Amino acid sequence: MYQAAPQDVKTTLSKLRTSILKHDEDKALELIDHMDSTILCSLDDSYGSLLQLAAAAHTEGSKVLVKLMSKCPHLLLEERTGRFNGQTPFHTLVSKGDVRAVRNIVSNNPFKKYCGLLMTVCSDGTSFDGTVMMGQLPLTIAALTLNNKMVDALLEFDTDFKLLPSSNKKGDTVFHSLIRYSCLYPEEELNVQNMMRYLHHHFREEPPRSLWRISNHDGRTPLTLAAQLAQSRLFTFILKLEGVYSELNGQDGLFDYLNYDITEIDPAAARDAKNRAETEREQIRNGKTQAKDTFGAETEQQLRNGRNQAKDTFRAGTEQQLRESSTQVQETTGTASCSPVDFSSKAAFQSVLEIVCGSPRVDRAFKILDNHVVKQVVREKWHKYRRWFYAWGILHVSLMASLTAYAVCKAQAIISHRNARTSLGQNVQNISQLHESMVLAASVLFFLLSLLLFAWEALRIVRRHPYYLQLPHHNGLYRVQLILFAVGLFGDAVWYWIADDHYGNYFLILALLVGWWFTTFFLRPFKKFSFFTVMIQKVFFGDLLRFSIVILLVYLSFSVAMYIVFLPLPPPEFQGFDKTLLTMFELMLGQTDVKVLHEAPTPWLAVLLFVAYMLFTFILILNSLIALMSNTCSAVYTAKESNREMQKLAVVLFIEASLPRQSCLHIVGAHCKWQRKMFDTGEMTKEYGYAEQVASLHRVRKDRPRQPRYLDEPDGSRHTSPDTLDGGSWEHGSSADELLYCLRFQLPTNAR
Repeated sequence: MYQAAPQDVKTTLSKLRTSILKHDEDKALELIDHMDSTILCSLDDSYGSLLQLAAAAHTEGSKVLVKLMSKCPHLLLEERTGRFNGQTPFHTLVSKGDVRAVRNIVSNNPFKKYCGLLMTVCSDGTSFDGTVMMGQLPLTIAALTLNNKMVDALLEFDTDFKLLPSSNKKGDTVFHSLIRYSCLYPEEELNVQNMMRYLHHHFREEPPRSLWRISNHDGRTPLTLAAQLAQSRLFTFILKLEGVYSELNGQDGLFDYLNYDITEIDPAAARDAKNRAETEREQIRNGKTQAKDTFGAETEQQLRNGRNQAKDTFRAGTEQQLRESSTQVQETTGTASCSPVDFSSKAAFQSVLEIVCGSPRVDRAFKILDNHVVKQVVREKWHKYRRWFYAWGILHVSLMASLTAYAVCKAQAIISHRNARTSLGQNVQNISQLHESMVLAASVLFFLLSLLLFAWEALRIVRRHPYYLQLPHHNGLYRVQLILFAVGLFGDAVWYWIADDHYGNYFLILALLVGWWFTTFFLRPFKKFSFFTVMIQKVFFGDLLRFSIVILLVYLSFSVAMYIVFLPLPPPEFQGFDKTLLTMFELMLGQTDVKVLHEAPTPWLAVLLFVAYMLFTFILILNSLIALMSNTCSAVYTAKESNREMQKLAVVLFIEASLPRQSCLHIVGAHCKWQRKMFDTGEMTKEYGYAEQVASLHRVRKDRPRQPRYLDEPDGSRHTSPDTLDGGSWEHGSSADELLYCLRFQLPTNAR
């Protein structure tokens, strides 16, 4: 064995390191053979241990790697620190796709004892963000490399099915990480979907839905994470997994009837499932407590009386109580029931509908909203709430008409009250006492209405409904309008009561303007207006806001220049900087005579500034604004159908956020229970939820694709038959319009 001075050891390790990096296996093996394992473990530089260096630099089948693992097997657990924190040689081998080396580690006895720990080490260094190593766990890294053989090699070790349910430091399982990877690399979306299917079929325990219901630290299941990241294809793939979110409920030859679990889609269903699970857990706890209390009371009574049959009574009473308690527990599958989503997370739970409505990726969110199951849920909820919505709209218009009449009558009453104290009141008709009493009563009613609106908004804040002010299709801006409306009513009423002669109608004007503008909220679900409400907000808070910043700079700079040009004897239009600002604004709109420019001490300079000012503002900036607005309007109009569905969803969520949780919410689908395995305890529980039946065309299975078939239209045009597109296969979940279109083209030409 090699023994040398510390300086020689350092030199030898440096040579060994260089040999490994240069792939000089013969020299590296020779050096390893003559070195003690203690010396081999002493190297620790920026690359980590020697085994880490060999794992990163070696080629498949390298003898150096095998030799190092044989002499220093514990180096497999050596983790790097800093930017590469948590990375072990095993992580490196998995990420490189060295299946032979990984199989050697998980199958051979000298290394197999380390595998349990290796499978749970998380590589969470900052340098791994955006790479396959972001999965942290070895199995997840193997899945992100999209290497089926590597996944098989790791799953061979997983005889008790614990690898797939395991999660990293973010709480993400392998499915969460795959969805994140697909979001970063959209070109790998199909391969990610295939890997998800491959892993799903590897999980042979029942029920398979348990694996897909694991939430990360943000409370996101793979389904809701796919919705959050706007991965519409992966969302549809997960939703169609049979035995997880969908179950075949029947066929009639033409249609398949599937039950879809919509608990995570519908916010009302998710919260109801949570309440049911909590209620049942509370009942179980109460049953156990009652059994313990009875047990203690009977035992104490038996000991006090000192009866000889105390022991028998004790046993009988205890057995009967435990039998009743155990019967009650068995009815709930051994433990307390659970809800399909994790509400214990610090982050507030969001259903798919809430995530879609709050998504900044609007174009991608439209695709998720276009999913046939999501669309059906939204439409059913809209049909339930639309009567309330229409009634609210009529009530609001009536309220604004009353507020307008109140404003007019109040103005007359105030004028009469003020004039009555002056000599001007001799020629003014006095307002009757009844008129003043009605105005006072109306102010009280509007004051109470403002308190109701404040309480209404406070309820939404307590329930942690975000505003999303940057999203024009969300409810945030309308909530702000209601707050301003309430502030206007509240401030006007209070000021009217306490101000006496110093009352001003500023708050009333605010309430009138905001209240009437809020009527656009009731135009959102209508086809003719839905895109218009979105367009106005996009133009106002997008194009117009950017335009205002630019034109303000030009406007102020030229106003200052023009003010200086007209000194020291400016005409009335330019006397003072405030009047100069107003005059320059009028010049921009063409409302002021340009002859005033000749009154400047240097007329040619004033005219030159005016020409430059008009070129910048009127010709360049204003026309640029018009072009931007045209593009925005065109983009919104193109997606008007999707905008309409999104507006309906936003209205539904707004109504549900304002209603009591239990009594008034409409839950789509039928109440169901499913079995679910809790991986942390290994126990089976019952999971509450809701299922919705959806009909779709029967799936056509075939061995080979069909040739395109063309159909002639009566007008002479030709179309490709839909039943031959994409190989002639119809997937589950076609919409009603697609079904009718399909059936229409499947009929012979002479039969139409």
